[in-house]
Amino acid sequence: MKSRYLDYALGSTLECAACLDLASIKDLLDQGVVRQEKGELAQIFRMLFGLHRAWSPERLLVKEPDMDYKYGESPLFAHEQLDIYQAALDTARLMASSEAIDALPPTHFRPLDELVTSVLLNIAEGNGRFSKAEQRRFLGTTHVCAIKLAAKLDLTHACGSLIADDIAGIKHCLQRVTAMCIALIRE
Repeated sequence: MKSRYLDYALGSTLECAACLDLASIKDLLDQGVVRQEKGELAQIFRMLFGLHRAWSPERLLVKEPDMDYKYGESPLFAHEQLDIYQAALDTARLMASSEAIDALPPTHFRPLDELVTSVLLNIAEGNGRFSKAEQRRFLGTTHVCAIKLAAKLDLTHACGSLIADDIAGIKHCLQRVTAMCIALIRE
């Protein structure tokens, strides 16, 4: 049970890091604050990972590749290096910079924002899981959220609230995310 709770804590730490990325994209936090907070999260992650290693039987031990956790341009967490995470960040950036999406009424905007957030958080948390089955489960959730986001964008377009040009780039990024999800699940 201790190992299971540590898995949850590790996943939550990675979700927090992804939330900080989203806060930066949405201009809610300064980049310096984001780097500082992610540095603290990296320390927490290392401590939790050390506990996981100490509490796991040696034969079940999953070893993380040696990685330098640094501030600045270098990623602090392994999920930040993934192409799928970068494509999801591109999706969030495009949505955050879209004046048309920003002008949507809350009933249309909120579901879109929740889905793009879910895509990012599931990629981050799933990458921190030790079990391949758990990683696949989170990737499956990511895939479903990306598909739902694309469908909601289409629905918003069909209702006349967005034009095709408003969503073309976002849907292209989502297509990349879904294709990578499928490839990683099949891997």
